[in-house]
This record gives sequence, structure tokens and C-alpha cells, in this order.
Amino acid sequence: MVVLTYADKGDLRDYLSSNFCNLNWEKKLTLLYTLSKDLFPIHNAGYTHGDFHSGNILQLSNKSDLNDDIIASSAPASYAAIQYVPNLDTDICSYIADLGLSAPKGKLNDEVYGVLPYVAPEVLRGDPYTAAADIYSFGIVMTEVSTGRPPFKDYPFDISLALKINKGLRPEFAEGTPECYIKLANQCMDNDSSKRPRIKRIQAILFNWRNIIQGMQGILGDSSAEEIKIKKEFEASDKIIPIFTTTLQKHQEVYRSQRIPNLINYDDEVQKKSSNATDSLENFSISDFD
Repeated sequence: MVVLTYADKGDLRDYLSSNFCNLNWEKKLTLLYTLSKDLFPIHNAGYTHGDFHSGNILQLSNKSDLNDDIIASSAPASYAAIQYVPNLDTDICSYIADLGLSAPKGKLNDEVYGVLPYVAPEVLRGDPYTAAADIYSFGIVMTEVSTGRPPFKDYPFDISLALKINKGLRPEFAEGTPECYIKLANQCMDNDSSKRPRIKRIQAILFNWRNIIQGMQGILGDSSAEEIKIKKEFEASDKIIPIFTTTLQKHQEVYRSQRIPNLINYDDEVQKKSSNATDSLENFSISDFD
């Protein structure tokens, strides 16, 4: 018999849908920080998650000392100087679930599997799944935390969307989202996987912002002026009353993980169908490759 902790707040997608209007940036950053903390040991062990999306991120009430906090050591301020100490003061934490596709970094799968908006463009092109692909998915989750809405909710999840993602299409951010937050999320979603930050860096930045919002000194050595700017950006964003609806588009069922044709296979399929003049990109869908 296996006994597991019950996720009393559901998954992140449902939690945002039900609670978004009551979440300030301190709480949003806490959700993301605890999420980064949970992803770190996976990457540190040489593994990737492989199916990272908000439906696989569980929300639990923090009723015990399950979480860790971080502070800077006396060494020069940088994320490499972060040390762990117990007890992050928060009422809810994020935990990663569904490690069924977790594998050693760089393992090449014959098929792409996941939720299309969260899949990194290089994976769609047939490249091996790496830790950087998880970081891309983390950036997509950051857009979701900004807006309270699933990514690309108005798009059908078909090959046309996959091609747009490959060319640089990314989800939008909510009005008033702090520029520093947008910058980090865009770095995570960079089309060049080598330019994406590592999870340890993300973890340190999120905790740094949370400290600044709470009126404490940051941990990354920012100037006082920069910390004041960051604090004002998050405070200004909290004053914007979010206009939120739980209505999803008609394709909402595809937020479940499923097999996705990679773009290499798509090119092969186009070659086979090139004699048919009526074929077009827009007419292809994921079902064409089943």
C-alpha cells in the first residue's frame, strides 16, 4: 500500500481559475518559488520532468515545515551563494506530480507527448528533451500565473499552432505585469534553449522578489534603487483589478497530455501529400498523425 499526501487545493490550473482574483503578487511568487524548489532536485539529479504543465502542479495547504527557505551567505551576493534554511512562511505550496515521463536529460523519445502550449519548440522539432525544455514550460506557467488563464486558450491545438510556437509565438501577459517578471519569463521561453536560465537561478530570483515585496533586503546584490523599482512594479500591478473569467475555449479538452506530432514528422507528411493541391497547413490537426 502506498500512502500519498492529499492535494487539498487541487492542481494549479483549477486553483488559478477559482482563486485568481484573490492572489496578490506575493502569493503568486510564493507559488512559483515553491514550484521551482520542487523542480530543482529533479534537474540536480540529472533528470527532466518531461510533461510539465499546470495540470501536473498540485497545490497543498502548508500545514507543516515541508518547505525550505533560502538566504544569502556571507559570500559575494549571487545565486550561487544561496543556502537553504527551514521554514518559508506561506499558507500554500506547489508540488510537481506525474513523473511518468521523467527521464535522464537528453534522452530522445520516438514520440512527443504532452500539452502542446507547454512543449518547447526544439522538442517539437524532434530534439532530445532536456532540462531546458522543462524551463521553457516553467516560463509558460509564469504567463498563466500572470493572466490566470491557460496558455493559447483561444487556439485549436493543431499543427498550425505548433508551427507558430516554433516561429516564436508565446502567450501574452496580463496588463500591468511587472517588467522584471516578463523579462524572466521570456528568458525561460527563449527559442534558443541554451539561453534559458537554470532552475537554481530562477529559484533565487523569485525568492529575491518575494523578499523585496515584503520589505526585506534582496539577496542578489541589486542596488537600493533597483529594489525600490522592483517593489513599486509589483505594488502597482496589485492595484490593477483583474478581470477574470473561467470560461475556456471549445478545445479545452486538449489541456490533457497527449501525443503530439513533431515538426519533422509533419514535414515528411507534407511531402507525401504534396500532390494534393487542396492540402494546407491549416487543415492539418493532431488527429492527422494518429
